[in-house]
Amino acid sequence: MLAAAAGVSGGGGGEAPRPGEGWRELRFAGVPATSYRNVAEDGRTVLLAAAEGSASLLYARVAGSLEATPVLRWHWRVDRLPAGGDVRRRAADDAGARVYVGFRYRPALVPFGQRLAYWLARMKQGEYPPYSGIAYVWAASTPVGTRLLHPDYPRLLLVVVRSGSDRLGTWVEEERDVLADAVAAFGAPPPPISHLGVMTDADDTRSSAAARYGEIRFEETECRAGLTP
Repeated sequence: MLAAAAGVSGGGGGEAPRPGEGWRELRFAGVPATSYRNVAEDGRTVLLAAAEGSASLLYARVAGSLEATPVLRWHWRVDRLPAGGDVRRRAADDAGARVYVGFRYRPALVPFGQRLAYWLARMKQGEYPPYSGIAYVWAASTPVGTRLLHPDYPRLLLVVVRSGSDRLGTWVEEERDVLADAVAAFGAPPPPISHLGVMTDADDTRSSAAARYGEIRFEETECRAGLTP
């Protein structure tokens, strides 16, 4: 089962990400940070993300196995998309919303020459970054169903689950079989889960974007065939 941490749970109700309550912000050198704050909406707490030519990742450490809880379920709402954003292009790699799943770093899986980079990241951040990961994206224009490895992070799979203005400004519930997505991308089950994250960014396009994130949780599934592959 997924160990409950930072409001994320396995097999039960989750919560929206809460900055400062187990959730940390990863900023990028020379790039303004996206604004993340909790707001009340319809009797619940949600995360409001606002990007103005900015980018940063809000993440939490978690621990668990996809074998026990392979399904990720979350709620999100995008109110503004970054003009010209297209995650297929490095120069326009912005999106209205992203939900990240990171898989634990294992030195045995990393070529010796790359281990120094992980060690340096640990010295700077206080922890190892994930070995690999999947980002589920609400894109500005990239077609739904697009899957590609990030040009700067070749072990990060981008999966576009929503795109454009369809359902813009409305809450949408999503679910993905993360284990199936990982096996399809990497050819084998991934290491255990180590991180969850969210990001709204508009730095590459020098535009603006706004989104809201609700609860995020991992679940068991009784019928895998009913999930989006």
